[in-house]
Amino acid sequence: MKYFLLLLAISSCTVQSGKTGSTIKSHVRVPLTIEIPSNLGEGHQWMLFDTTAFRVVSHDSKTNPDKTQSTDLEVYELLPLQKGNFQLTFYYLRPFDKVLDTANAKKTTKTISIK
Repeated sequence: MKYFLLLLAISSCTVQSGKTGSTIKSHVRVPLTIEIPSNLGEGHQWMLFDTTAFRVVSHDSKTNPDKTQSTDLEVYELLPLQKGNFQLTFYYLRPFDKVLDTANAKKTTKTISIK
């Protein structure tokens, strides 16, 4: 029973990025997943630079079953390291460029509340 509750708590932190305007809620040391629509064939990917309150466990991609916004979904698994309210900004950039221009890049922000 204890393992079932732990699995339930972890699976409840999976977040679809398509839900705009909502706050992602999680707990310290409980991994959470953020999915962001992307078109990886264009050479761009979503990049997260400010990771002071989170550890990036993994950054991967998968085919977007919806395909209305994009062909792919970029999947970030993050581990919250401290309590508080945070705004994470992801920038849509080409990682192979020598200079990453965040000022002119497309961006998306996720609001996260960690207890």
